[in-house]
Amino acid sequence: MLDISLDKKLLDFEKIFGLDIAKDSVGYTILRDNTDTKNRVPLDKPNPIAGPVSDFKVTGNSIQVLFRNGSAVLSITQEDTVHLFWTTGNGPVVANNDYRFDDVKFDTGKLVVLSKDIRIEISDRLDYFYRNELLRSEFLPDLGSPLILRARIRDDSIINGTGERSFPLNLRNRKLSLWNHDADGSYGEGADPLYINIPILLDVRNDSCYSIFFNNSSKAVFDLCSNEKDIVRTEFMGGILDYTITFGTLKDISRRMSDILGKALLPPKWALGYHQSRYSYNSQEEVEEVLDKFHEMGLPLSAIYLDIDYMDGYKVFTLNKEKFPDLKSLSEKMGRNGVKLVAILDPGVKWDTNFSVYKEGINGSYFIKDPEGNVIRGPVWPGNAAFPDFSDSKTREWWAGKYTFFKENGITGVWHDMNEPAIFVFWGDNSLPLMAVQKEGYHYLVHNKYGLQMSVAGYAGLSRLSEERPFILSRSGWAGIQKYAFVWTGDTASSWKVLKQTVPTILNLGLSGIPFSGVDIGGFSGNPSEELFLRWFELGSVLPLFRNHSAKGTNRREPWVFSKMGQEVIRKYLKLRYMMIPYFLSVSYESHTLGYPFIRPINMEFPDLYSDETFMIGGSLLAAPILRKGLKKIRITLPEGKWYYFWDDTICEGYVDVNVELGDLPLFVREGSIIPLDREGREFHVYPGNLERFVFYDDDGRQKPTFIKMEFRMKETNGIFTVEWAYEGNLNDGQTELKFVIHRDGTEKIITSRLQDKTLTYTQ
Repeated sequence: MLDISLDKKLLDFEKIFGLDIAKDSVGYTILRDNTDTKNRVPLDKPNPIAGPVSDFKVTGNSIQVLFRNGSAVLSITQEDTVHLFWTTGNGPVVANNDYRFDDVKFDTGKLVVLSKDIRIEISDRLDYFYRNELLRSEFLPDLGSPLILRARIRDDSIINGTGERSFPLNLRNRKLSLWNHDADGSYGEGADPLYINIPILLDVRNDSCYSIFFNNSSKAVFDLCSNEKDIVRTEFMGGILDYTITFGTLKDISRRMSDILGKALLPPKWALGYHQSRYSYNSQEEVEEVLDKFHEMGLPLSAIYLDIDYMDGYKVFTLNKEKFPDLKSLSEKMGRNGVKLVAILDPGVKWDTNFSVYKEGINGSYFIKDPEGNVIRGPVWPGNAAFPDFSDSKTREWWAGKYTFFKENGITGVWHDMNEPAIFVFWGDNSLPLMAVQKEGYHYLVHNKYGLQMSVAGYAGLSRLSEERPFILSRSGWAGIQKYAFVWTGDTASSWKVLKQTVPTILNLGLSGIPFSGVDIGGFSGNPSEELFLRWFELGSVLPLFRNHSAKGTNRREPWVFSKMGQEVIRKYLKLRYMMIPYFLSVSYESHTLGYPFIRPINMEFPDLYSDETFMIGGSLLAAPILRKGLKKIRITLPEGKWYYFWDDTICEGYVDVNVELGDLPLFVREGSIIPLDREGREFHVYPGNLERFVFYDDDGRQKPTFIKMEFRMKETNGIFTVEWAYEGNLNDGQTELKFVIHRDGTEKIITSRLQDKTLTYTQ
């Protein structure tokens, strides 16, 4: 007999999903619990490593440090990077690397490893010094199950990272769960965990910083000084203790971590435009109406999304022919207007012996099983479903081959959803049993990688079907997702608190190695006021992903449903977005090549400043979005130097009071910047000052692109400014004239030059 709360939940489920799915959800929840009760997560006795150091061995460029009960294999892999791998017993020595430490000294239980700016002192703890400053002291770990590592950090440092967080930018004094989790349709400030959890911590103090990345995807808890003063405690349910520490500035760390985790994708240009979505556009006719209305109003648009209602009974790789009789012709019409079609894809494959995808999965043994070898089934949108084991390369290859469905129907981009994976449950965790079996290990060990590995398969599938670079949007991910997909912050509530929270969430994603992210403008669930929606739209216009999306049952949010004033604000920021795309693609290229976040915290460029609300877009633009209701004026603290107010070229310094009526997004340009814009063709906007380096990049969106890359420098000597550039590529197709727009004294002066001149000189 169900208790009252469960009985009510059953009725709620029945209203949303129908009685069959409601019953299946109860059955699955019981099955999940029984599976994990019968096959418990193996918990070993504590196995703490005891110091001091008893001996060490040098093999090539690695040092095996021996303790009682275990050993650590230590390598200094770059001048700013240390790698450690802990084992019980003597353990293996890792493969050599190209970088060589300078010296090793051993005396009475203490080992000192030296290498340029790094010094590591090892006894009954590990003390890490960088440029003679003690940054971190690690206690020897416990290699039981769970794995536990404690470390003392500086008492005044800021902690960032860990992926997607609904907390302030500084995570110090928080206890966080690292377990990719579906927020059940709506979440607000302080929800934990969320969809993307990455075991990366950054310890930041001015320009003296370090990051630590744990190569362990198992369920984890990070206590960031909430229980013990200045003590960070990391606990992993299983796996190995294998981590990399990188020292330097925030920029140094982002660059090095991108070397370690992989370079972010370079998006096709259209992906940086405006995306219109809703759960759901229910018919081909409705999508055409949206397309036609954008065209009629003269509003730019790059993509329209299809949510789950385009499928036949929510079955993957199928099409509802009654609602969408000729998706290919729709796509062709959209293409003539420069608009791409993006469609959703969930991992759950309907449990139906007559469904071809399910039969292929069974015959190929591609689905996740329980410890007894039975395929696990759990309810999602199509009803009971099986879940591909993306940790198996054979499954990824099979799944990649299914993406021909999208090409055949004119679909360019794919939106991966429900890929934590999420399952409908009545209590407890809404995913697979902890002890579900995958190729790479039990689910508690590899769950966090599920969305990443689905995107690996999807990216491979799309890459084979077109010369153009793929576009995937993924709700879930792990370290490395930046190589394959954009992400977004999932099913946020529609509130001013969540709007304000958006900024630190996006910033921490960037600091966790994911430069390309965005939000559902207006929040996924609920009905934002016009003011709230427009402020969200202003912010969205300068985020990497610019997407308007909302839940079924919410009020419509297409541009034309708003007041005349609201429509003008939307038009203004759509125009801004498309004007900014040359700069945004150049910033994307920097993220792709150097690993810097697209949206970055102020202290990445100016280490002595810190803010949860203002941020840099690349290295040249500062944004101060309006995040509170009813504001008419705000005071903004600008970093040192001169800043040009983007909208009228007013030169600002220090504290600035700015009027912010609805439709005003404060943007400032750093002196010594070159901003490529598209107003009437490509223009290079020059804001006088000294510029060490800016790379402009443009291409045709292909995997092997035709491109142009220009590296600019600018300097001032006695009032004479010189802009110099080098270039490569041939995207210009013989068009060699460059249009420079010089900003000074509130005016714009246009000077033209030729690409091959490589120098422009003018007097201020």
